[in-house]
Amino acid sequence: RVRRSRTRRSRVRRHKVRKRRATIKRKRTAVRRKRIKNVHIRRAAAGAVAGGAAAVAYSEYNRREKKQIQRALNKGGCNVGRPDGRFGDGTMDGVACFQGQIGQNPTGELTREQHATLLARAYPANPGAGGTRTITTNKTVIINAPNVVVNKVLGKAGIRSQVIPQSFRKSSLERSRAVAFIVGNSDYSIGGIGNVDYALNDVTALKQMVTSSLGIHRIVVRKNLTMAGMMNLFGTRDEPGLVASYLKHEKKPVDVFVFYSGHGMPELNGTAYLVPVDARPDKIKNTGYSLDLLYDNLRKLKNARTVSVFIDACFSGRGGSGNPLITGASPVFVAGKPMPKKIEKKTAGKVHLNVFTAATGNQLARWNSKARLGYFTEYVVAGLAGKADSDADGKITNGELDAYLGGNVLDKVLEEHEQEQMPRFQGDTDDVIAAFTE
Repeated sequence: RVRRSRTRRSRVRRHKVRKRRATIKRKRTAVRRKRIKNVHIRRAAAGAVAGGAAAVAYSEYNRREKKQIQRALNKGGCNVGRPDGRFGDGTMDGVACFQGQIGQNPTGELTREQHATLLARAYPANPGAGGTRTITTNKTVIINAPNVVVNKVLGKAGIRSQVIPQSFRKSSLERSRAVAFIVGNSDYSIGGIGNVDYALNDVTALKQMVTSSLGIHRIVVRKNLTMAGMMNLFGTRDEPGLVASYLKHEKKPVDVFVFYSGHGMPELNGTAYLVPVDARPDKIKNTGYSLDLLYDNLRKLKNARTVSVFIDACFSGRGGSGNPLITGASPVFVAGKPMPKKIEKKTAGKVHLNVFTAATGNQLARWNSKARLGYFTEYVVAGLAGKADSDADGKITNGELDAYLGGNVLDKVLEEHEQEQMPRFQGDTDDVIAAFTE
């Protein structure tokens, strides 16, 4: 009898708990429906005031823009609480508060014009202070600094170049089977070498330029390659790499592009090496990837019409910041030899190389901390995007690009760092590297 009474009491207790929970749920549902109803009423009022044209449904704003609006409202004194990207009554009250501040009807519904005004008031441009503020919209990323407007992809990566155009010219060349290999080595913490701060930004900018201005859609991107990764990509003296595999079954010769951004280093005899992220600078001969080997393997490629190589690295034994790659010792700086041995264009069995390097052997390849790119890469991207077309004929030759890089990179680095950085080119100056539809 005692057991039955206890069971009965527990059953009654569970029933009361369920009943209480159901009541709470009903009340919450009623509150939620009331809020939704208020939102619809306000939207209808906004549509009536604006004639149904200027008002923008909040569903058209993405989550990032909604958070941005909430932050701007808080900054302007219309507190809406923690920005969460969800528009409820609190946010709509904040919008109505802002509309009252600018002398407009407080509907709580934000038009695109009011959105732009809100952001401009919250984040005013202040060039004199030297600071920047990034504002993201659906189409572009606008940075409130003098004359800095970049496209959305570059802006998302934090690139603030004033040289690269907002839009790239479209390629008119038939390169459906051409292939580009882009390597960015940035994190050298494994080998204890200083990092290349903006190598991955270089990769982002190069990839967009290659797609748009060079018309190449077969793009292989590799980041932070070890020695094993570089041998797998470019091959060894005995075995071809992934680059050769891409061209193995091509029926017609195609164009090949290779871009590298990272550290370079010379051996004492001047032999230049690309530095993998796990390399040891004191044993660079065994742990680095020889540039001579790279050039030899590229010349052996089958079904390649031309191979264009761009190397944003220096071969003086120092990084882009000027610090030696070997720390804890008195370094000896050696002028590396980044250029391949000259081979005539029509040599049998050899592919012709067009090689652009960021600097001569004893110079530094500097980084542009304002644009967050290497200087060489920044001007390569800008030049191939259309700026190197000096005679305005809709085509860019290697010679035009070489002239553009030589003048601009040298002047900019002299201006910013009071040091020389002179890009070098070896190859056929008459080869057309880019052509445009307009």
